[in-house]
Amino acid sequence: MENNKRKEFSQNIDMFWRTIAVYTVVLVVYSVLAGSWEKGTLTLKVLDPIVILLFIIIIVSLLTFASKHYRKKIIQIEHDYIILKSRFGIRKLKRSEIEDIKFTKERIFRTRRKYSVVKIKFINRKRWLRIRPSAFDNPNELIETLQKLR
Repeated sequence: MENNKRKEFSQNIDMFWRTIAVYTVVLVVYSVLAGSWEKGTLTLKVLDPIVILLFIIIIVSLLTFASKHYRKKIIQIEHDYIILKSRFGIRKLKRSEIEDIKFTKERIFRTRRKYSVVKIKFINRKRWLRIRPSAFDNPNELIETLQKLR
């Protein structure tokens, strides 16, 4: 990797916008279809179990989106260190502290699909630092940059 070239990768939260939009449209369409027209007014079924379930999904997605947007996780990689930034602090990890970097695939929540995970072992820590590249913008570039750092 070139000297003085910093690469920055921010956490991708687009999935939550899509989830919120799709479930909101489904909620509105279902509410209109399940409701009835009486004397020129539309009555909606608010206590229908499906409406309640869709509403809960939308609320949870909104809370998760707000939480991830507030944290603003960012990974910055330079030739001699990795910086993990969030709204709550900055952690600078030097290249000399890195013992090993592994590129693996793991199943999450017993699904069939395997996700690529980068595990970084530091000399002074027992636990591995796990980074899921698909959770950040430009996952392929993040993997390439970490491979060059390796």
